[in-house]
Amino acid sequence: MDYNTHDSTINHNRTAMTAKKLLLLPLVSIISVLAFTSCDDDDYDDYLSNITYNLTSRTWANEQNGYDEFGREYYTAQYVDFYGDGTGEWETYTEIYGYRPQQTGGYFTWDFTDRSYSVLVLEFDNNSLEYWMIDDITPDYFSSFVSPDDPYYFPNTPNYFQEFWAVRN
Repeated sequence: MDYNTHDSTINHNRTAMTAKKLLLLPLVSIISVLAFTSCDDDDYDDYLSNITYNLTSRTWANEQNGYDEFGREYYTAQYVDFYGDGTGEWETYTEIYGYRPQQTGGYFTWDFTDRSYSVLVLEFDNNSLEYWMIDDITPDYFSSFVSPDDPYYFPNTPNYFQEFWAVRN
């Protein structure tokens, strides 16, 4: 057997295999990137759908009772509805012992302020704005920190915490 011919054939086969690997490498890379990108988009779309569905498919209620700063016993209930078209309604019912019950309400528009869909901006009838930084949202529970200023531009602005429970529609 001629070892030079045998070595030449092996080297030729190695060169051909290396060339095939080099051609396959970019193709495999592109497929991998596309596969991961489409999964990320699907997960992101699912995340957005869940937040939007949970937000808009329920009436959210917050009820509190106790004593105000003057020592009067009170009960208050707040109801908020977010609609899928970017509008909403709010209603507050308040009873203070010894006084006539009061009911107020109005309308607002809402939208997400960022691509992460973690901050809502609500614009009320009187053109005032509130920014609701979503803390948690499930089909039965919704909590957020509320601020008068956009937390993206004013990260240290004062805020308060609020909780709502779902009232099935």
